[in-house]
Amino acid sequence: MSYEINISKNGKHYFATAERSLTTLSESTKLYNELKEFYPESQGFKLSLTKWETKGKEIKIDGTAELPN
Repeated sequence: MSYEINISKNGKHYFATAERSLTTLSESTKLYNELKEFYPESQGFKLSLTKWETKGKEIKIDGTAELPN
């Protein structure tokens, strides 16, 4: 799981944090609030915070050479 902060300016993508940058909600909201000070809406900026979740699925291999799809 990770969090991503996206910043747009005048409706166009400006930049976003990397997947590895934010791993907890507390650090994400802290940085979000700091960035809002540097990128104010009054200058055309918009910030969003997204939580990304990933899932894994175990693959059982029964000894055959061919892997399941």
